[in-house]
Amino acid sequence: MKSGLTRYIKRFKKKILLPDETNQLIKIITQHKSESSITRKAHIRSLRKRHASTTICPNCGDNLIEKTAKKGFNAGSKFLGCSNYPRCRFTKNL
Repeated sequence: MKSGLTRYIKRFKKKILLPDETNQLIKIITQHKSESSITRKAHIRSLRKRHASTTICPNCGDNLIEKTAKKGFNAGSKFLGCSNYPRCRFTKNL
């Protein structure tokens, strides 16, 4: 949410899903949520662990590898990038 994703999503005003499709998605999400055995506390702990990792991508679960920026403001600096690039574009500063 810190990346501006919410603001980006709210820019779209055109409705794509019909009300029946929306209700079906809500039903599926609610069912999945009720079947999940993980507690909110455990979920938050898992997210923190994944995002603190320097070896596993929190977005897709693939490996993070050390890379060097080739151009732009950060040229020459090192960062961690997902090995699943370009499908996953997660990066983390070192």
